[in-house]
Amino acid sequence: MHTLVGTAYIGSGMTWGIVERDWFKADEGFSIEIRLFGQRSRREAQRAAVQLLSDEGIEWLMRRGDRWAIDATNMPIPESLRSALPWLSGVFIVEAEVDAPRVDTFLGRDRVGYTTVVRFSIYRDEVILLQHERIFLSHKGCDKPLARRFSDVLVELGFSPWLDEDSCAAVFLITSTFTDEKYLRSEINYAIDQKLSKGEQFAIITLVFADADGRRNSVPDVLRPYVWKQPETEIQGLRELLRALPIQVGPPRVRDRQ
Repeated sequence: MHTLVGTAYIGSGMTWGIVERDWFKADEGFSIEIRLFGQRSRREAQRAAVQLLSDEGIEWLMRRGDRWAIDATNMPIPESLRSALPWLSGVFIVEAEVDAPRVDTFLGRDRVGYTTVVRFSIYRDEVILLQHERIFLSHKGCDKPLARRFSDVLVELGFSPWLDEDSCAAVFLITSTFTDEKYLRSEINYAIDQKLSKGEQFAIITLVFADADGRRNSVPDVLRPYVWKQPETEIQGLRELLRALPIQVGPPRVRDRQ
């Protein structure tokens, strides 16, 4: 596992360096450590880390309540390492681990004393699983009730329907209210970019629904190269959506009643 280590030196700010730990294989995870002088409790260490990051003007790692946000895309790591870890991009919410204080040295300096380490870990398998749970539902404002019904069912199945750069599919809901493709342009650009970068791990799915009188719009030309269906009912549309996703819905399990 590669680790980005930030060490706080008294009176001289913070320096960053990349080291490799033997906890996991290099491509299975990535961690960030902030090494602080002194013996500190968990609360004190996190407060010190927040203050240090603020003083240094670091915005890619910030505290969010009891958890932390890491903007992995803007972390100061070499391009060679970033290209070796293609999954390490986007924003992650993680918890802080605080090690017990230990006697240590500081990246080759001649100072020896107690240090407290605040650590944040990101694991590849968790990132991939999170990406596979996310589905982007594109719809026109007046079709929000339809999108909400699809969203509610997808949530029950364990997915997270929303607009996010780390999703596994983009689903376009087209009804008789659709008149032009202007409102779709940014969403389509997003979807095509994701398809080009993820290949078979990302799906573009278009569902075209008829109105009460049977009127149905045609599939927008820009979406015809990808999966598109004209379901007769919403249930049929949901079935087509699930069949077109790059992953399968998991097996049934006992519901947690707590």
